[in-house]
Amino acid sequence: MAWELGWYESVDDFTAATRPPAVFSAYAAETGTPIVVEAASVSSPDSEVKVEREADGRYRVEASAHGARTLDIGDGARTEVLFHLPLGGGRPPPRRLRHPPERIAMPLLVQAATAHGLAHPEQTGPPMRNVTGFGNPGR
Repeated sequence: MAWELGWYESVDDFTAATRPPAVFSAYAAETGTPIVVEAASVSSPDSEVKVEREADGRYRVEASAHGARTLDIGDGARTEVLFHLPLGGGRPPPRRLRHPPERIAMPLLVQAATAHGLAHPEQTGPPMRNVTGFGNPGR
């Protein structure tokens, strides 16, 4: 066995030089919205996932519940896709966080959602500017 490393200027250069086992229409989608996968075969050990063959080498993947879902691709490749709850267009009404676990966990959840593209920085930025005051009922 040997390792071979290569560096590429762009994703397009990498894709042109390699043969990825699958091509995805998206890596995340709202629960109930399909992700189309082009691969030799696609299956899932997850009972919440439905995989339907659309055509030779083309599969529709849907999940009935939100979360990261495992997909088996071709001969031995494994990956995950994310099915998430509806993101909604509006900002939720403000509320005070009264319990210490909420004051600790909520900033971390907001930060993670922003980092993963599930929340927009314009909405999450103001409360995250002063994390010590975030959710503090005394402020």
